[in-house]
Amino acid sequence: MSTQTGLVSPALNFHPNFYSSLHPAKGLGELSFMGSMAHQQLEISRKSSHRNFLHPSKTHTLFRINSKSWYDENYSPTDKQGQSFYGISGGQEGAWETVYTTSGLVLGVAKTFVALCNNFRVDLLIPAANILSYIEKAEMLLQSGSVIDFVFAVEDLYFSLFARLEIEIAFLHFCISFGMKGSRIRRRTDHALPEPSHVYTILTACKEILNDKNVCSGFDARLVDYHQRRFVEEMTRKYQVDGTLPPDATGYRAHVEEAIQNPSSYTYQQWRQDFPELRSLPIDILAFLSEKYLPIYPRTISKNSQMKFNLPFVSPEAANPAMWEKDMIRAHRLCALAQLEGKAVGELRREEEPFNVLRYASEQKCVCLEICTCSKSCSKSGSTLCPCSSRWVRGIMIHRPEYEISYPDKSTIMGELAYESLACLKRDEPEEVMCRELYGSINVIRTEMAKQRSAYQTEEVDIMLIS
Repeated sequence: MSTQTGLVSPALNFHPNFYSSLHPAKGLGELSFMGSMAHQQLEISRKSSHRNFLHPSKTHTLFRINSKSWYDENYSPTDKQGQSFYGISGGQEGAWETVYTTSGLVLGVAKTFVALCNNFRVDLLIPAANILSYIEKAEMLLQSGSVIDFVFAVEDLYFSLFARLEIEIAFLHFCISFGMKGSRIRRRTDHALPEPSHVYTILTACKEILNDKNVCSGFDARLVDYHQRRFVEEMTRKYQVDGTLPPDATGYRAHVEEAIQNPSSYTYQQWRQDFPELRSLPIDILAFLSEKYLPIYPRTISKNSQMKFNLPFVSPEAANPAMWEKDMIRAHRLCALAQLEGKAVGELRREEEPFNVLRYASEQKCVCLEICTCSKSCSKSGSTLCPCSSRWVRGIMIHRPEYEISYPDKSTIMGELAYESLACLKRDEPEEVMCRELYGSINVIRTEMAKQRSAYQTEEVDIMLIS
């Protein structure tokens, strides 16, 4: 599946099976681009090593959701008085190293999903399946909790996240099936919300990661059903019992009701069969909850990212006129060469030695691969301002020491960058492009998670959970 992550990440070769491709990642030294850059959008290696990024010993079992073998290996009941506490067998550090891979994948998918939901103004604060509270709890325990508490929190997050992913996928399928035909006119540099079919592809890729047998070894459908049932009950109470639906400003709900007319129609019954978790919701509520994915609403800019950074963009007025003119001549020549060779101009810039991504991004010159939607327009003229420059700059600046950002905020920004990079992928690319991009983005969050835990590492050998 392929890669353009809008993040700074270790140079790894990702395969559909993420686990088989993991190898010791790099540390946090100087940033340098490797040969993998020709295939992945933003794969940056870091010099120096970090012990927490190494594989755990082959004698240890990697943690997976509901992994009985992992619990059997690391914990055993020792309190015969019924106070239910566990003693770790391999030491705290060894146990933590076994949980980074799966927990990093779950947290990475969660952060990407939250960024997407914020972009579409999806309400995540409802009592049912409150993903935000589960993320907050996991991040708190990552910093200062025990490994067993953290594992429990990650498992709670996993099933809540999986349930909500299925719900939003169902809404997208409903929107695609009964939505209005045609699409909104888009300008070349317009940061429009991605269309429902592309969002569907993003969320399906997220679900595939959570479905991987190396992530979850014991899927509990009852927990997923519980979260989804609570969601349906909450939506029914909110819009049918205690209140009313907002006005149908777009006419979409009226269109859906007219298109379906008879709830026993084949198309609607087929949708109910494919997504049984939402079949008890009335059609008008289904239409209301799915209309947010129609590509007719303005984009929501995340205040988090905008408040954290003073992006160092260079304007022609502030630059040395002679140097700027020389750079523009070079940029036009590079675009002409890109068209002759049938490449994206960003690919040619990546072949330079050394390749200074921050310099180009601050000048809003394109460094994207051909898989990005901007690559064609950016390769036509050296004066074109790359709409992805902000993402590239933020992806590098969050690792600068002058930006003292807390881990929750940093991982949230990483999730935003991951979603933005996925939203900018070309629509005609194979599905593996989307998946490799997503894997690359998630690995950045996973690496940062392991680094964060090491900062709070204590010298305790035993971890006890007292209930």
